[in-house]
Amino acid sequence: MTGKKFEYEDRQQCICGEVIVLGSDAIVREYAWGPITFKRCAACGTWAQSPMVAASSLTNWVESDDYRGSENKAGVGYVNYAADEASRLEDARIRYRRDLMPILPERARVLEVGCASGSMLAVMREHGHEVSGVDLSRHFVEAAHSLHGLDVICGDVLEADLPNDAFDLILLLGTISNFRALGPALERLRRLLRPRGALVFNFPDAASLWVTLLYRERFWMYTPSVFNFMTQAGVAAALRRAGFVDAVF
Repeated sequence: MTGKKFEYEDRQQCICGEVIVLGSDAIVREYAWGPITFKRCAACGTWAQSPMVAASSLTNWVESDDYRGSENKAGVGYVNYAADEASRLEDARIRYRRDLMPILPERARVLEVGCASGSMLAVMREHGHEVSGVDLSRHFVEAAHSLHGLDVICGDVLEADLPNDAFDLILLLGTISNFRALGPALERLRRLLRPRGALVFNFPDAASLWVTLLYRERFWMYTPSVFNFMTQAGVAAALRRAGFVDAVF
């Protein structure tokens, strides 16, 4: 045991806008810092963390070895994040060539939210793009600077000093499920994008057969840093509410 404990905040609303009703299907997972509860939205099928880990507790969690892992222990989020930078760079180069290069103009301005140690941003900078990043973890921000010379913002994108109508691409790689307030976050990201800019994100679909039939409550997304284990229906509703159009899954 670490001796640290989660504090919680009340939550009543799903990302789709519907109220999470009393008596909803629930999954409870026990962690060293305390239990995490997910409730299933009857409207869109998203599993919403409710009650939510408080913001101060989340900051402590993502800065801890319980989340990141270390040489001495495996973490919940990563086995040992620091040891895998070379693999992340190679994965970033593959993802850039396969997914991002075809949709980007030359010398695009790119923002990655949840950039961690900056491996993707470093690869995109190699290809001539102007890159910016935001991450909640001071540890990751320092790693991005020391490993890749990137000056990224430590904090919440809702509060970060970033210009509106500035970015050709905003990336959320493994990040969109971690927003405690997804609606306001999406609205902010839409304002940051240029008129023909793109928001690119990934997420596992909670309604997929391999989740619902194979893993069920054992799926890895039921963790303290995930506030929304989402379905496509839930994401589509959240995007519409935030003013996004032309979503492609």
